[in-house]
Amino acid sequence: MTPTPAWGPILCPVDFSEISASALRLATSIGGRCSRPVTALHAQWFDVPPYVTASRSEQIREQLRDSLEDARLALRRFVGETLQDGAVAIRVEEGDPREAILRLAGSAGFALIVMGTHGREGVARLTLGSVAERVMHTSRIPVLTVRSTHPVGSISRIVCAVNDSEVSRNALAQAAELARCLAARLIVVHVLQEGSARAIPDLCEWIGRWERPNCEIQEITKHGHPPGEIIRLIGELDAELLVIGAEHRLFLDKSVIGDTTSHLVRHAPCAVLTVMGETE
Repeated sequence: MTPTPAWGPILCPVDFSEISASALRLATSIGGRCSRPVTALHAQWFDVPPYVTASRSEQIREQLRDSLEDARLALRRFVGETLQDGAVAIRVEEGDPREAILRLAGSAGFALIVMGTHGREGVARLTLGSVAERVMHTSRIPVLTVRSTHPVGSISRIVCAVNDSEVSRNALAQAAELARCLAARLIVVHVLQEGSARAIPDLCEWIGRWERPNCEIQEITKHGHPPGEIIRLIGELDAELLVIGAEHRLFLDKSVIGDTTSHLVRHAPCAVLTVMGETE
């Protein structure tokens, strides 16, 4: 089994929306309960068009520097208005938001990214267009996404959906660590698809004996379409967090995540923690 990870600092990118405010509240709730520092990040990007003159280019860059300072003030105000208490660090980066998030997460040793993902309607919902989903495609650290503006509050019930893979074992280790830290109930579910021979034979042993007294493990095996059964179970349990593992795969020279993961991130009625595997 993959060793249980040590939770480290939390990065929470914000865009001043209500959804990012919800993500920041959840990040600080986890950070406070688990004694992990939280940094709120805002990234903004403006590229000087190639057709402007050198003098005009310098004027634009001066305006950008002023804009970044304005962004720092706005971020500090946003954090103060969003959180009743609890100190978080603030950081403003220049650049494409996805690249800025991944760059800072990798260089500063963050262990978790918590961010809002805007819901989409109609045909647009079928595309992976949000910054959060683009971050998930290339992040090597877990990404916790929040879709709703409704306050999550404390997390008391966690569902971890698994299959018989190494990335699922790592996701379960992450879920167990978080459940113990938050004193939350952990429910492990494996959905058997049509034609599957049997359930995971050693699922009970994925979490070591020494961890079992610290969280309740209820092992449930479901038969059917995995995303639908998982979403149904989340509703039945009124769970606040879903933890899933996801493999990065290369498609046309770009990293993508599986259909089941994408579906759950878009449609699960709770926050979703996605634990990444290696690119194949």
